[in-house]
Amino acid sequence: MRHDMADKHLYPPVFLTYPILADSVRVVLLNEYRATEWEKISGYLKEHKYITNEEARQATGVVQRDKMSYMLKKWVAQGSLIKIVPPSGFVRGTKYKLPDAQEVKNP
Repeated sequence: MRHDMADKHLYPPVFLTYPILADSVRVVLLNEYRATEWEKISGYLKEHKYITNEEARQATGVVQRDKMSYMLKKWVAQGSLIKIVPPSGFVRGTKYKLPDAQEVKNP
């Protein structure tokens, strides 16, 4: 059941047992789509101007730094994000932001 729900991008089932229920099990199925990593990142960037790799991992729940770096690079290549490298070239200082209207690539 968990695998099927994950394939359809739904929230996993919630099992309620003791101490909430004495002698039974209740399964709660949320019929709502799980937010994708991009939805979480773009939502964060609507509230904040910039995001770093660490902040992106906290917002999405992705644990591996390299996996988040790959996602951020992919979104930069697609034109969904703009990468801002600090003048010092310090990798941890790299930030990302949503493109403004004039920065969006015209096809």
